[in-house]
Amino acid sequence: MAPLRIAVLECDTLALPNFLATHGNYTNVFQHLFARALPLLPSPPPEPPLLTRHHIVRPHKPEAQLPPAPCPERSYPALDAIDALVISGSRHNAWEDDAWILELIDYLRAALQNGRVRIIGVCFGHQVLARALGAVVRAAPVGWEVSVSDVELNDEGKRVFGLETMVRMCV
Repeated sequence: MAPLRIAVLECDTLALPNFLATHGNYTNVFQHLFARALPLLPSPPPEPPLLTRHHIVRPHKPEAQLPPAPCPERSYPALDAIDALVISGSRHNAWEDDAWILELIDYLRAALQNGRVRIIGVCFGHQVLARALGAVVRAAPVGWEVSVSDVELNDEGKRVFGLETMVRMCV
């Protein structure tokens, strides 16, 4: 049996030095999560999924508040070459009409029409997927939410994020 082919659409370039040093990019994070979850399945697949990295963001706005980060070439996988998509989070707003977001929505519509490719969106990813399905996505009236509830960090979390706790906050 061939491994599941999962394309990770990276919608941002991570700029957290502690996180990058420990975990790498979004694709590395998802690879780690899949590797930890597969043995828990009642019938684990004979081979782990193959994750491919596809960096798709090219914002037109200057990102002066962030340190420069290497930005891989933008690419979308051919739908006949994958079985599933994972759309990452992002610091960008899913309701905006930046050219790369509209291109992503068009790509997701094609994937949805394909009917074979399974899709998972995380944070920004699920919002932009909702747009591709026709939903209205807009800013929350209370501002941008970083988390929906307080998160108590263990020692590793404190080290990685450089924080004592992550509290629900709207900005």
